[in-house]
Amino acid sequence: MVSSVLDQVKEAEIKADKLVADAKKKARDIIEESKKESEKSYQNIISDAKKRAQDLKNEAHNKAKEDKIPIIEKAKEEGEEIKKVDSKKVDDLLDILIERIIENGNS
Repeated sequence: MVSSVLDQVKEAEIKADKLVADAKKKARDIIEESKKESEKSYQNIISDAKKRAQDLKNEAHNKAKEDKIPIIEKAKEEGEEIKKVDSKKVDDLLDILIERIIENGNS
């Protein structure tokens, strides 16, 4: 009878050791899986942030392109107006300016 009780105790210890070993393995597996999932989540967050940053950069670039169009058009129009000025008028204005400079220089 004593040997039967000892056998039962040994068997219970073996089962307990197996349960502890299984629990430790399961805990390691859970930890490893959690690490993999967190790394994947981290990479997704970084990827999304980079994409959003690129989208914002592209949006700003496109907005700048749109904003410069009216400025360029106005500059072209003003350039055309300057080109339309009669060269005779320009020569006359230059003569007047030269006379004034000479008169002020002799005073």
